Amino acid sequence: RLGGIVGYNDHGTVTNCYNTASVMGQNLYVGGVAGYNSYGTVRSCYNIGYVNGGYYVGGICGTDALTVSNCYYLDTCGAKGDGTSTTAEQFASGVIAWQLGYPWGQNIDGEGEKDAYPVLGGPHVFDGYKGCVPSFSNTPLESEITHNYSSVTTAPTCTEQGYTTYTCDECGYSYTEAFPATGHSYSTQVINPSCTGQGYTVYVCTACGDNYTEVIPALGHSYSSEVTEPACTVDGYTTYTCSVCGDSYTESIPATGHSYNNIVITAPTCSEQGYTTYTCTACGDSYVSDQTEKLAHSYTTVITDPTCIFPGSAVHTCTVCGYSYADIINETGHSYSSEVTEPTCTEQGYTTYTCAACGDSYFWDYTDALGHSYGSVTTEPTCTEEGHTDYTCDACGDSYTETIPATGHNYSPSVTEPTCTQPGLSVYICSGCNGFYTEPIPATGHSYVDGSCTNCGEKDPNAGGEAQLGDLN
Repeated sequence: RLGGIVGYNDHGTVTNCYNTASVMGQNLYVGGVAGYNSYGTVRSCYNIGYVNGGYYVGGICGTDALTVSNCYYLDTCGAKGDGTSTTAEQFASGVIAWQLGYPWGQNIDGEGEKDAYPVLGGPHVFDGYKGCVPSFSNTPLESEITHNYSSVTTAPTCTEQGYTTYTCDECGYSYTEAFPATGHSYSTQVINPSCTGQGYTVYVCTACGDNYTEVIPALGHSYSSEVTEPACTVDGYTTYTCSVCGDSYTESIPATGHSYNNIVITAPTCSEQGYTTYTCTACGDSYVSDQTEKLAHSYTTVITDPTCIFPGSAVHTCTVCGYSYADIINETGHSYSSEVTEPTCTEQGYTTYTCAACGDSYFWDYTDALGHSYGSVTTEPTCTEEGHTDYTCDACGDSYTETIPATGHNYSPSVTEPTCTQPGLSVYICSGCNGFYTEPIPATGHSYVDGSCTNCGEKDPNAGGEAQLGDLN
């Protein structure tokens, strides 16, 4: 008869006790609290110690002849029997301390070190709700369920109603509110006609993409002229351009040839030869000729003392032209002292070495930064707008953003086919945002066989044969 609290409980009462030690026996009746419970009572106790024996082994009692109530044993203790098998997570949550009742308590979310198991005289454990989730805490909780809803809205279309679904983030409970269809709302885009091609007015519903097209007749050419004057070596020309469609053609004007009348003489210096520059007064083209030899230098000397890291110099400068050269004087070298800077979330720690003579410094002996602890909030992308995820450090408030590329348009075409003489039109509409653009399709042109077009039936105006009465008409 071996137990963590009592070996043999004969008509006695064991209450508000707990065992954390291993209970190891070789014979009968081994229990985490009582080995043999003969007509006794074991109440409001728990065992987390390992239990092992020959026969009649239990997490609370090896054998029970009367009452075991409100008792709990760790599910990994090695034995079962009377009492309730309980996980370490259940013990840590505070539910067991709450079920044991006074004088049991447990620090589960208060200040200081948290208790993994119930403690006699520990902080009181309250039960209730955090939002809609049953919970336990060292501070009073709500007695009623409060849902924490998030919503997802499906927008209405021109012909279909929309709705908003509200879902509790904690328990998943949801409900839906509907709202009516919007009806069509058309916008227009005008594709102006050209001199030789038709234009269009395209009507597109901004909500669903429903569309239709109206034709605008071609305009015909309207030319204006612009003269580009000739240069010395380049021909000029007159450009005739249609003010409506930009169609153009040119007429050439011959080049004029150079006129080198601007002559400038540059005198020689200590570093450069002298020369004469001949420049065309019309276009600025030039060439150099008639070079003369450069002059000799006349030097003065200025000495700069060396520093810790920079060499000194003796600079020899020409008083006439400013040309100079230097003789180097070696640097003196640094004399460093050190200061340690501790690491932060984002910055490494390091030691600053500073020269006492000149103030020069460098960083060395780096230690790793402590690192951020980021939380994130994501804004989803659309067809044309990028999304982003914002990360914020819980420790220091540092933040950064990662861009999520825009999804891009997903266009599908609606085609008005061309005829022999009239161009067609493709309207491309995005299924994501209902944006659109258009592309004209050139007219197919006639395909004459045996004097008539195989597509539209029009007669070939260049076909031979006798004129018929209908042709004359």
